[in-house]
This record gives sequence, C-alpha cells and structure tokens, in this order.
Amino acid sequence: MSLTADDIEIGAWYRAKRPRPAFIQRETNDRRVVSMDLFRTEVQYDGPATRPDRRMPVVSMASFLEWAGEKIEEKES
Repeated sequence: MSLTADDIEIGAWYRAKRPRPAFIQRETNDRRVVSMDLFRTEVQYDGPATRPDRRMPVVSMASFLEWAGEKIEEKES
C-alpha cells in the first residue's frame, strides 16, 4: 500500500522506500515533516541527512510521496 497526500502528517517520521545511510552517520535517511502548505502541494522536512548549517528542504508532495515508503511509528532520538 502506498502513501497518499492525506496520509502525510506534520511531525511524523517517514522512511524511504530504499533506506540509505545519512552521510557518514549510522542513521538512515529518515525524514520528519516540519510543515506543509495549505493545499498539500509542498512539504518541508528535516532529518539526519539535512546538515545543521543548511535550510530544511522544501519538495513537492509528489516528490516526497515518490521517496516515502512508510510511516515510522516511533523514531529513536
């Protein structure tokens, strides 16, 4: 079952369809949704792959859904 725009929630963590390590860290490149626009066409996210000195990326909802494989219920900090 694939995710839809209605499944995406602010504050929730999502794992890639093909998870990979984030840079040289041992964590996967999971993403936490920080915000969405009113019409759910853009998503801003944060995660281990986002470097601390960079802005949080904004991508189209279609791009995020293409990347996302599943919602993660609990993310270890």
